[in-house]
Amino acid sequence: MQSCDCDGFPFLVAGRASLNNDATVGGSLGANDPNGQLRIGRRVFLADGTTAAGSIVRLGDEASVFDVNTDMLFEGATSQIRGTRGMVTLPLVSPFCTLPQISCTAGNDLIVPAGDTASPPPGSYGRLQVGDGATVNLVPGVSYDFCDARVGRYANVQSAGQVTINVTGNIRMGAGSRLWTPAIVNDLPVVLNIGGSLVRISQADVVEAIITAPNAKIRIQRAGELYGCFCADELRTDKNVLMECVE
Repeated sequence: MQSCDCDGFPFLVAGRASLNNDATVGGSLGANDPNGQLRIGRRVFLADGTTAAGSIVRLGDEASVFDVNTDMLFEGATSQIRGTRGMVTLPLVSPFCTLPQISCTAGNDLIVPAGDTASPPPGSYGRLQVGDGATVNLVPGVSYDFCDARVGRYANVQSAGQVTINVTGNIRMGAGSRLWTPAIVNDLPVVLNIGGSLVRISQADVVEAIITAPNAKIRIQRAGELYGCFCADELRTDKNVLMECVE
């Protein structure tokens, strides 16, 4: 996945997606596997023109979705389907989620101390460790390779244009941080290829990214915002998250 197709399923998991209460989703959400399922919590809203699709779909009370395609639908007493109801044909997307070949250079760590600013050249690194309140400015139009990435609280990893970040392991972001292209808000998302098992977007983070993570669980904590699209193994969110497709 190197672009976001907002007419398809920009938010796609293999197995299970669980959206906690009061989430807002501006794009279709699908579970690709034969036994895949969506759990859509209380007061979750999926925008007009979107589809929730999977073998099993569960809607919490006051959830409001547009089209639903599923073999088995469980509706809350006060949930609402504003569009159509239909059966699902699986897989939704084939091939599901193709990760490009990625690598890193163990030991060549990039460590940015708390409060500092760094502008590293593109290349192959070991760990990326960004301290609390630090800023990393990446060169647009190139690639950075890491073995693992940890971003502290209220830190920024940013570029003036689209940049590719490859992580062979996991990526974890602390609360209030940004992974984005701030010159144009909610545009030119980062291309983020993850080979590990976890993508953690913490409380009140803002991420603008095309995320390809076929083996990973994406976790978005309370009030986290994701602009772009993703394919992953699983999704789990806390309350009040925002997921918006950006073409």
